[in-house]
Formats: sequence, C-alpha cells, structure tokens
Amino acid sequence: MGDGSGMNVEKNFNRLDEVHIAAHLIHKPARVLTLHGTPVNVFMHFEYDNLLISAFVERWRPEMHMFHLLWGECTITLEDVAMQLGLPIDGEPIPLDAADDAMIQYARCYILYLLGGMLLPDKANNTVHVYYLPLLADFDAISTYSWGSACLCWLYPAMCLATDYTVEGMAGCHTLLMSWIYYRLSFWAPDVTTPHTFPLATRWAGKKGHNDYAEQRLLRHHIRLDNLQVDEVRFMVF
Repeated sequence: MGDGSGMNVEKNFNRLDEVHIAAHLIHKPARVLTLHGTPVNVFMHFEYDNLLISAFVERWRPEMHMFHLLWGECTITLEDVAMQLGLPIDGEPIPLDAADDAMIQYARCYILYLLGGMLLPDKANNTVHVYYLPLLADFDAISTYSWGSACLCWLYPAMCLATDYTVEGMAGCHTLLMSWIYYRLSFWAPDVTTPHTFPLATRWAGKKGHNDYAEQRLLRHHIRLDNLQVDEVRFMVF
C-alpha cells in the first residue's frame, strides 16, 4: 500500500521499531508467547489461549498503546477493566511506599496472592514482589485504591515488552486481555448459553480454550485479524 509519495506505508510502519515482531513475521518462524499468572477466585479455570494472545500482541503498537487493525485502532480502557474484572477505577493511586487480627492477616495473604498471581503477575510466576507489601499495611485503605488503573498500567507495558520478537513470555493480567477479546470480538469467545454477568469475565470461567500450539491455528488468527471488519467489533467510539 502506498501513500502517494513513493514510500511503502506498510514497510515504513514496521520501520518505526525494527525490534517489533511485525517486522520479523515474514522472514522468521511464528512465535507463541508463554503466559504467566494464576487464575483464581471467580476466574478459576479461566483458560488462556496463548495463540490468540500472541496474535493480538503482534498487532500492539507500543508508541500508541493500541491494537493496529485494518480499519483503525482499538485498545483496552479503564471502563473495560471495571466491566471485565469488577475492579475499582476511581480512588487513590497505588502507592509503592506506604498487624493484628488473624483474619486480617489471612485476608492480606489472599490479596497478595491475587496481586502476584492474577492482576499484576510477572514472568517468574512463582514469587510476589515485596513492593506490594506496603499496599496491605493499612487494611482499611485497601478498598480505596484504584486497582483497576494499576492492573491496566501493568498490562500495557507487559504487551509492549512482548512485541519484541526475542521475548518468549508475557506478564500482565491475561484474564483481562482474554475477556476483552471474547467480549469485544464475540466470534472468538467459547460457546456459552448463559447471559452476561458482572464482572463479565465470569462468563468464560470453566470454559476450556484451545492450546494445542498448532501453527495452522495461529495462521488462522492472523488471517481473521487481517480481514476483521469494523462492524464485527463491539466497542465505543471516544
């Protein structure tokens, strides 16, 4: 595709970042991301589709924080976080510098497990960073934080890092990304007959994904995204 100036727009688009996976797909083997994190609580048995997430990350543009599609761009918003996960998006920002009853201690442990295992997981997938501990020091203040903002702010850079072709794993809240794909692009969602519930991600809990790592299925995702029409997407225009 050209822009009338003699410059190949697609080639120029990939040139924005030579490390971006989009610049390597033609000449190198397909890459399937290894996902990390533990689905828990209402999201127990929420299975991730590594191939589908890998295909979407290939469309992620770090300089825009958006998925680049044929007809334009779309992204995950704070409203999506609130609707998909039920997390608060209003309130105090999450501070990183900020004893006791046994039940409160158990609650702190469980919240820490949620943070490190689902909402803000890293690629190690077996530890929780100590900088989350101060967030739980004041038990009464926990509900005042904007956890949804933190969750989205963690997912964005995780996808940015994963656009590097040499990166094999991805951190971030995969439940949010998968549920967003299922809701906004319902033809990819598992077959369910139950109505939508809140938070929306609970609708997909217990539904098995397809994780056979078949290269043909990744290719089908590529083709489907290449031919995606705007009227197939459930979204709000801002």
